[in-house]
Amino acid sequence: MLKLVRNTLGDKKSIVDGNGELIKWDYVVNLHKLQEQEGLHLGNRLRSAHIAWEKNKMNVRLAAQLLSESVANSLEFCVKEGLTDFSNCEPTVKFLHMFNKLFDLLNSRNLHGFGFKAPLQEKNIVAMRAFLQEVKGYIMSLKESRNGRSILQSNRKTGFLGFCICIDSVLTHYDFLMSSQFGFKFLCTFKFSQDHLELFFSKIRRMGGCNNNPSARQFIAAYRKLVVHSDLQDVVRGNCLPLDVVPILTASSYLLSDVESEPPSVTQLNMTVTRSRIIDPDDCAVSDHDYTFIPTSSLLSSCSEKIVAYIAGFVVYKLKTALRCESCISALTDDASDRDVCRLIKLKSKGSLIFPSEDVINVCITCEKFFRRNVSLSNTALPRSASVHAITQSVLESFVNKDCFKSLRQHMLECEPMDNHIVLLLKAIVEKYLQVRYHYAGKQYTAKCCEKQRSVSRQVNTKLVLFTGQ
Repeated sequence: MLKLVRNTLGDKKSIVDGNGELIKWDYVVNLHKLQEQEGLHLGNRLRSAHIAWEKNKMNVRLAAQLLSESVANSLEFCVKEGLTDFSNCEPTVKFLHMFNKLFDLLNSRNLHGFGFKAPLQEKNIVAMRAFLQEVKGYIMSLKESRNGRSILQSNRKTGFLGFCICIDSVLTHYDFLMSSQFGFKFLCTFKFSQDHLELFFSKIRRMGGCNNNPSARQFIAAYRKLVVHSDLQDVVRGNCLPLDVVPILTASSYLLSDVESEPPSVTQLNMTVTRSRIIDPDDCAVSDHDYTFIPTSSLLSSCSEKIVAYIAGFVVYKLKTALRCESCISALTDDASDRDVCRLIKLKSKGSLIFPSEDVINVCITCEKFFRRNVSLSNTALPRSASVHAITQSVLESFVNKDCFKSLRQHMLECEPMDNHIVLLLKAIVEKYLQVRYHYAGKQYTAKCCEKQRSVSRQVNTKLVLFTGQ
């Protein structure tokens, strides 16, 4: 249903809400163009594949990432920045927020979830019921055009009508299961999803190798193997994503993520500190947001500076889990969240994002300028780039006569001359920032190379082979 809603907006280019305001696809396209122009991302997953969705209509990941809170917050940020291409996009922001919250509510799967990802239970059912009724009324008020038919009476009604039916179904099931006859304490809505069946079908198809259209005998053989828990990993690019573990689909092997190596300056700084911090390994999770593109110039706009400050918060988060010196850790953050450069962090934060100190932001902005000056990426050649060491030295040289990290002046005198914590902290910030930038530089370069080599997608070729002459 989420894919059908995305397809409707992408095909029709605009939908009218109950107030007669336009919900326009062009705002999403303009956001993508802005991010490519700036060379930085506003903390969302929007890429070229999301704009050219016709090539991957069945990929639910692209639809979920487009109709998401991160894209809505990015559009809202552009409005507050006064960008002319995003004027009057508030109805589009509301549309994205509505379907993102509804999607989360209809996929709750953890008793300890919070917000709209929490299961339906006695303490939140009043608010959840009111929201579901509000969303249902919002969907029913949508129209094809200002003088056109209701979206529920058009030929693209399936996705919207499906969400309305799901709303009524979830509320009816909750009232039925919470009655004294059954005595349920909470209701996880993901258990009603058809994703389990979709994943099962995907596993059946995968058991046949290249043949994803099995016969009855092949289906029986594949089903028999799955019943005895044969090792087969979940499909991550099918019609739905694996969000839960189902016994018949259990796989015994797991992929372990590579341990991210720390910059040498962090190790050197930690060796000079006798006190150690107790760090919870669970707090060292790697962020799954891809914030950056390869930039094309060394000039930073006001929008780019705010995005760099947002990335600086992630740099501080990683350094706080690695450093042992409490004085250096306290110098990484401050309480000045009302600064203009921290506007993006404040907009996207729900209480857990870090506001870096002014010194950290200045270091990251300088590092970004040197990165743009020394690293470029073209479609036909390998990246022209300076080494991390060369850029680090250039950034450090630019701070020789600058007074930064004033709170560490006295602490600096307590260290050996060769173990100056201000210098080591500067190097740690630069190396961690460059680690993020170079990682995504290589990621974008690989994606462009693969896109050039792939003239016709594998999905199209598969359908041509399987259904030739039918």
